[in-house]
This record gives sequence, C-alpha cells and structure tokens, in this order.
Amino acid sequence: MIVEDNQPLRELAVRYLKELGYQVSEASDSARALSLLQAGAPVDLLFTDVSMPGLDGYALAAAAKKLRPALKVLLTSGFTNLAAAGGDEPRVLDLLSKPYRKEELALRVRTLLHEA
Repeated sequence: MIVEDNQPLRELAVRYLKELGYQVSEASDSARALSLLQAGAPVDLLFTDVSMPGLDGYALAAAAKKLRPALKVLLTSGFTNLAAAGGDEPRVLDLLSKPYRKEELALRVRTLLHEA
C-alpha cells in the first residue's frame, strides 16, 4: 500500500511498483490507509511519506503495526533529517530518501518483503 498526499508522486510510485509486478493499493492520507487496513485489505508492505497532514508517516506506521504486527514498513521523505524526528523513541523503520529511482524502490521493497 502506498500512502502519499502528493498525487503525482503517488501515481509515480504506483506505476513503478505495478511495472515491477506488485499488486498495489493506494491512499492519499493516513485516515484512508487505516480504513483500508481495518477493512482487511491485503497488504504486505506499507510505503508511506513521512510528512503528511493529519497523522504523519511515523504515527501511521505505528497505528498500522498495531493492526498488523507483521506488516513491513518503508518510509519516504525529501527531508532526510525527519528520519531521526520523534523525541526519545528510536526509529527502526526503513527510510527511502526522495527523489528515488525505480531501481532503488525495487531493491528496498524486495529486501523488506523477503526479510525473515
């Protein structure tokens, strides 16, 4: 599932992953993403922007992992300093910096999905 509030970026990520053979669902915000997860949408990996209105990517990842503890998460951001944001809580989630190439996204997604 791709969660990105910037429509052109979301469409690009969807296109990349579909071209790589993945089935992709998408949401323009965290509320919609959580609604899809609660409704039982089949999701193996959550690929979400860090900076979004409402719940940011970190909060979305935490809420999604409460619903589905085995869910893999890949964050993306154009602001690399955001990877360390969030107070005292350590950040153990993967971050892919924007802009990214299709090959970089493919490698990160494949690696995350095949981790034990």
